[in-house]
Amino acid sequence: MMRRARGRGGAQRRGYALALVVALSAVFVIMVALMLDRDSVSVRAARRQAQTYADHHLSKGMQEGLAAWMRSNAGEPIGAALDDDGLAFTIEADSGQSVEVYLEQAQGTLLADLSGLTGPALEVGLRALKGVVEQTGGDRALIGRMTRTHGPLQVSVREAPVEVLRAIAGAVLDSTKAEDLVSQIEQARAEGESWERVNLGPIFTQVNVSEEERALLQMMLAGETALWRVVLQAVPRTPRPGVEPVRYGGLLHATSGPMRNSAGESATQRNTGFLTWDRIETWEGAGRGRGSGRESR
Repeated sequence: MMRRARGRGGAQRRGYALALVVALSAVFVIMVALMLDRDSVSVRAARRQAQTYADHHLSKGMQEGLAAWMRSNAGEPIGAALDDDGLAFTIEADSGQSVEVYLEQAQGTLLADLSGLTGPALEVGLRALKGVVEQTGGDRALIGRMTRTHGPLQVSVREAPVEVLRAIAGAVLDSTKAEDLVSQIEQARAEGESWERVNLGPIFTQVNVSEEERALLQMMLAGETALWRVVLQAVPRTPRPGVEPVRYGGLLHATSGPMRNSAGESATQRNTGFLTWDRIETWEGAGRGRGSGRESR
């Protein structure tokens, strides 16, 4: 009996030991998994930090490079200095990459974020947004394509969809004047290059707007573009299978004003500032022709 008892006790002890080993193994596996998870979190955090650092310095470099390019072209409209595909310039880097910088007009939509505005600007801005909602039937996708969250209140008439023009005109004028204004703007922008300034003064006069209406329209409409979408695309000079372009993009606000140069002569000065900047995965302009832009080292 004693042997049997010891036998049964030995089996129990062996079973307990096996269970303990299994339990300890499970704890070890869990600890390793947690350590690996912590490591992966640390790796991801380090990558994010490195990406933030790279984005910051790339943004600064882009600002300096674009500012220099715009200063060199300050005597002419930005659009006139671009290639047909929007290419501003190309930098051939020592790393074997070509960095292409594109600019696209981005001021043809209504500003949806009106925080910070007061008085007539806020009132007209809200009425114009309501006009877009009414014209689109409340379709969120369409509204999204006709509005933006950054940039100036003014909309560039050179690139604005007719729905946006109607919404602005209807927010300020009666229906007859509003339709007349939109027709006159469409006729004016059908002439000349897409980047050329539209002279709104004679149009306002022809439509016979009042002084108060003119002031409100000038607050909402611009004859030329000051807001640009910048796209930076880095690609290997020698195409490599499986290597995708690296792209960054953002909104750039560029304004011009008179100045005196070192010789005391009248000149034009351009001030620029990025409103947004981020890495982008897709871009509808991807795959455009290369090699036709201005190069700099």
